[in-house]
Amino acid sequence: IYEVCDRSELLSAVLKEIPTFVYYSNYGNLSSKIYLPNVIKWLNGEKTPGIDASEDQVRTLRVLFEFVKLDPTEILNLGKEPKVLAAERTRNTNTAPTAEDIKKAEDYKEERSLLLQSASKVLTKQFGEWWKQGEYRFRFEADGDYFRIWVADKVRTDEVGLELRSTGLQWFLSFYLIFLVESQDQHKNAILLLDEAGLTLHPLAQKDLAAFFDGLSEKNQIINTTHS
Repeated sequence: IYEVCDRSELLSAVLKEIPTFVYYSNYGNLSSKIYLPNVIKWLNGEKTPGIDASEDQVRTLRVLFEFVKLDPTEILNLGKEPKVLAAERTRNTNTAPTAEDIKKAEDYKEERSLLLQSASKVLTKQFGEWWKQGEYRFRFEADGDYFRIWVADKVRTDEVGLELRSTGLQWFLSFYLIFLVESQDQHKNAILLLDEAGLTLHPLAQKDLAAFFDGLSEKNQIINTTHS
């Protein structure tokens, strides 16, 4: 080898064979009530003075919308009221909405409802394949400028906001979204380094986490440090 290539070529060849390592330790838990105008700014790298989200929270929001194939800008725009549509049409905030404006707003909201229903089913089905504790059902709702995440299960059939569920569920949902999206995207084939993954999970839920690792390990090597 030394006879046919110089040192720089050899170094380049070796570096090409070294895998990419990606370290994870923090996962930004999702809120059940998300203000879409702020989310759109955060995802575009813009600041919202006084209420900026952490990098981990923005990261989790990004993968959530990517995973369920929702565009937060589209969801926000489809929720416009007839009066807003009338103002946009005439550039006059005092304009009364026409029958056409009212019909358009109704159609937009129906379209938004169908998109949210479809996305809710996607998350419920695919999350249920990994998490076996409770058979959770997720429902997305858009209320004005807000995007909400509701959760129910076979024991607690009444829907409550995501932040009112267990810390373990909140953690696993964020973890699940980030790894399922990122490990198959920009970190494809990388070696994933995890620090205390599942620290807040009870023993049965940790078994689900181990099964989740088995699925991820088909395409990514995983190294996890734990006191469990």
